[in-house]
Amino acid sequence: GTRAWGLFQGEIFALPVDQSSVTPSSPGVRRFQVSTAGTLAVSGDGSRVLVGDYRNKASLYDGNGVQLASNVGFIFEFARSRGMSQAVEPVFAVVRSNSHDQVMVLDARGPLSGVEEHVFNSSSIESFDGPYGITELPGRDEVAIRALSSSVLGVFDGISGARRGTVDILPESTDLDARSDGIVLVGHRGGELLAIDPDTLTEVGRVMLRGAIEQVEAEPSGTRAWARVGGSTSEPHIAALVLVETEGPLAGELARIDLLGVSRPLVAYLSQTGGTFSGPDGAYGRLNADFDAASGGVVFDHVRGLAYAVSRRYRVIEIIDLATLSVTSSYPLPFIGQFLGGESTLTLAPDGEHLLFSANGTSLLLQTTPAGLVEAAFRLPGLSHGNSSFTQGFSSDSQVAFMLFQSSPSISGRTLEAVDVATGQTLDSLPGTQYGSVHARGDELVLGSADGIDLVHFEGGTFSAPERVLDEIARVAFDPATGVLAASSLSGLWTADLFQGRLQAACDTGAPNATGVQTTLTASGSPFAGESLVLTSSGLMPFGMPGVLGVSDALAPPMPAASGLGEFCLGGAFQRLVAPIEVADGSGQRVHVIATDSFATSTGPVSVAPGSTWAFQEWHRDVAPGGTATSNASTALAITFR
Repeated sequence: GTRAWGLFQGEIFALPVDQSSVTPSSPGVRRFQVSTAGTLAVSGDGSRVLVGDYRNKASLYDGNGVQLASNVGFIFEFARSRGMSQAVEPVFAVVRSNSHDQVMVLDARGPLSGVEEHVFNSSSIESFDGPYGITELPGRDEVAIRALSSSVLGVFDGISGARRGTVDILPESTDLDARSDGIVLVGHRGGELLAIDPDTLTEVGRVMLRGAIEQVEAEPSGTRAWARVGGSTSEPHIAALVLVETEGPLAGELARIDLLGVSRPLVAYLSQTGGTFSGPDGAYGRLNADFDAASGGVVFDHVRGLAYAVSRRYRVIEIIDLATLSVTSSYPLPFIGQFLGGESTLTLAPDGEHLLFSANGTSLLLQTTPAGLVEAAFRLPGLSHGNSSFTQGFSSDSQVAFMLFQSSPSISGRTLEAVDVATGQTLDSLPGTQYGSVHARGDELVLGSADGIDLVHFEGGTFSAPERVLDEIARVAFDPATGVLAASSLSGLWTADLFQGRLQAACDTGAPNATGVQTTLTASGSPFAGESLVLTSSGLMPFGMPGVLGVSDALAPPMPAASGLGEFCLGGAFQRLVAPIEVADGSGQRVHVIATDSFATSTGPVSVAPGSTWAFQEWHRDVAPGGTATSNASTALAITFR
């Protein structure tokens, strides 16, 4: 009760309260410098000072300014706005506010080794409060999600949303990607790149890089990755592209090339006086919720061995040869405005021949040529609204670019256009007033609005009517090949099975087969007409149980088989899929992949049209309870195609 503590321009003062006038040089004044200090709390006995900095770390000092422990807790940026509470004894609590619902208690009574951190989240782990990273795991219907706020990486079923497990990771995670073997790579602001095995949920590798990791891109095969790193507090505008070996005895940085500027700063860097230094690239305390590494500041063409990096500071797109790690040329972007806020995005077409750039309500379509980038189409800049930037994409055949842009000076004047990349002409458009982001995955577009997520299909040169799939704005991972849309938001993980509402089931009370269960038929792949449908028969173990797939244009009431076991539910015009007869695999499954644009049947080719309904059921060999050879039928299902 004899001192008042305060923080001013990166220095901490302890001022005696029994003097009528006090200056920094007055007797009894304790003064020590903490260059990144943002908030502080003092224990009741004045023997411990807990300092939070703008890099979201907490450090512990004694009352004279001697540092006792550094990085003793992760307080996140909201702690500085709500402050730190203090106890009579040297025990501190940091309260995280707003949507993060976290209380962190630091026990500072003991020596250095006695500093302990205890974190309590008021919401369940499934909510993953705070900014997210989300990526699909290759070869499985699962997604990996990292939560910046709770320092946790989780693996979830992409269809049901059920959590399979979580693992603690370092705080301040930024971006993540999955290698072709499923290993998840997670980057951090502190420069650590972690490799996590999603099956065992254990760390299998760790590499330390110089600079904050802003973006992670796994190479298509092997264990190498590319990391875009940004600056430090002393060098806020450095940027580099780093080639990294992520695992094994050679793990570490393999090569590095300096870039012109940081396109998407992750932290509000500090000036020497302790104030916030934003700089011409802007300043962000965390990743924006719309961040998408697939259309981030650096995009990769691994087939051609090229990368494209945007610099808002220098207003250029750099073209990088990955084999030689050299910048071959650059494309000027004078229209974006060096000091405007907002973010910029790059998206590369699947064939690598075109590149989309957006910033400040502007969309620019560029053609990639051996000589560099050439403008192919340009959409009106919205420079009066510098905080607007939009994600975008290409059709699956790379012939159409989807461009969301500011079509008028009004903030409500947005338009989504499908643009022919060869001519630059508009094929179709949608009013985009309510939309703020577009995530195109082939011919399916996920449109984010202020109150939810819509799905749009592009076919035959036109957009379908928007269809609402989720009622909350969220960050999206979307794979049309699996029919699964996963989205993470402040209130939790949302998943939408795109077959939902499109499936009808029948004949699910038929006869068990020789395994003791009825054979089941399930659908995955894409529910969109003209794309690949995957039908899987399960529960086929003894003797392989070879069979054929029946197809019709309608379901019918269950009808006992004329011979053999089971029931049939295919009505209308019955056909048989023309395909090689195969036995089940070792897990008792048989997979039928159907190209719905045209597939062969016993009565001729079939082409599925949007809105049409088709029914499927498998007829297979079986063994009756007495050992007699017979046949049986799976469950049946009908799909109304989008």
